[in-house]
Amino acid sequence: MKKVLSYVAPLALVASSFFMPAGLKASPDIEEMDRASVGSTIFEDNLFNINSSNWINFEPLQFAVDSATQDLNLRRLEAKAILVNFWGKWCPSCRADTPNLEKMWQNYKGSGLVLISLSDNREAISFDAVTDFAREKNLTYPIGMDDSGNPTFTKYRVFSVPYQVLVDGDGRIIARGHPDQVRTVVDRVMGN
Repeated sequence: MKKVLSYVAPLALVASSFFMPAGLKASPDIEEMDRASVGSTIFEDNLFNINSSNWINFEPLQFAVDSATQDLNLRRLEAKAILVNFWGKWCPSCRADTPNLEKMWQNYKGSGLVLISLSDNREAISFDAVTDFAREKNLTYPIGMDDSGNPTFTKYRVFSVPYQVLVDGDGRIIARGHPDQVRTVVDRVMGN
């Protein structure tokens, strides 16, 4: 039986590589696997810059913009926690989650939560469309659009939306995943 299993496991691994979604690797190297994982630090992994030159509701975060790159530098934020929400206007579940994000923002912004919502950058969706949506829904948290090529989505290993990354005040990633999973961690970190 053990001999059969020793042949089946490698065969299953090889077979799975044929069914991986586009853009994902069957066996990423260790460095790539560890990058942006829970417990890693965004400051060590160069994940502290959010690449976007288009923002709305951004006034509270203006001081954290790197003057050389125009990126939002998370190192400059003094927060109990930073929640980076990855979404797309084209995504129905992302749009449906915006009232929950607004409620979280209103509940915790005075307690040290910084919420940053970053839309993916697709040719079919303009920043004006994202802005119109935010105004129509009365969203007050900072919303940006990733730069061309989605560099922030790529470095945070975001392959589908909605997706969230929660970072503590020391820059350590403490949760990542679907908003329903991350929201419970946000509530715990913020004391509710």
